Amino acid sequence: AARGLRGTQPGMGGNRNETRRVQLRVFAPLDLAISKLARFSEQDQGDIVALAAECRLKSTTLRQHAMEAMADYI
Repeated sequence: AARGLRGTQPGMGGNRNETRRVQLRVFAPLDLAISKLARFSEQDQGDIVALAAECRLKSTTLRQHAMEAMADYI
């Protein structure tokens, strides 16, 4: 599930004191890994390995969520 983060950035107008709200949505590491299985290029495979190592994703968890995601496509 994506999580929303809120922050501000300088406005695009000429007034440097102006700020605008920016909303950034980020995939959870497990969801990002699952999304990379569809294409499964060498780059995607490397990204999945890096996500698994960095975020301590277990292969059983990845497999379970992948099977659940595939059920929606079959």
